[in-house]
Amino acid sequence: MREQLTLLRDTDWDVLVILDACRADAFRNVAQPPPAVEAVRSPAPCTEAWISRVGPHLAGLDVTYFSANPVVERTVQARSMMLCTEPIWDKLWGRFTDLQIPSVHPLSVTAVAVDACCPLPSAGCRCVVHYLQPHSPYIGAVPLNLCRWGRGKHPLISGCHALARPDHEVEAGRLTWPEVRDAYLANLSLVWEAVRMLAGALPDKRFVVTSDHGEMLGEDGGKFGHECNWRNDELFEVPWLEATGAEIAGAEQATTMQKLEALGYV
Repeated sequence: MREQLTLLRDTDWDVLVILDACRADAFRNVAQPPPAVEAVRSPAPCTEAWISRVGPHLAGLDVTYFSANPVVERTVQARSMMLCTEPIWDKLWGRFTDLQIPSVHPLSVTAVAVDACCPLPSAGCRCVVHYLQPHSPYIGAVPLNLCRWGRGKHPLISGCHALARPDHEVEAGRLTWPEVRDAYLANLSLVWEAVRMLAGALPDKRFVVTSDHGEMLGEDGGKFGHECNWRNDELFEVPWLEATGAEIAGAEQATTMQKLEALGYV
């Protein structure tokens, strides 16, 4: 299995898409149209450790890092990295679905990224777009008002702390692991559609779609989430897709902006 960090160093890309907590096996099952996806090894099993390893490399490039995950900016500041971050989670946080689930909707991330990345020249400035999904909370077609998150004071994180944990709900008999996995895959489908819309707005750009780490969904005796000290293969095997925006978008009829406007995101 190839190393993700090596690929990030050696691959020419214009837009790097990070799907938070995305497993390679799940991405293969959800992504449509079926792309040529490779499973690669992430250097870390959690976002904080991942940005600590990958951030110094990205800082050496002409990169603007748009993140829907508060952990990214917090880690960059704590490590004093010279990485240009745009903490869009701070502006886009909200509550979604009838369950009032706290999250950052991927379509709102796409709307910001379309506006920011469209002016990019064919060479030079690069754009990193870090979506929150498929990380919990689950706001996709199978919503679950559940979450597991680490430390932090931002309303998004504190809102997640107030929610029950999926593994605790399974242990209590109120939920099953298949239901958790269905919600995870629905979250992944939601963010993949948002990525395809971003790609449709940037058809000539060179995209890489990958993840910071994977996710435990009941394996190894009922583990859920991604602790930085866990060493399960499911946390290190992440997707790697190289394609143009046009190849990712597929045969989309309406333009990205038309779709976003119809949905109320621009």
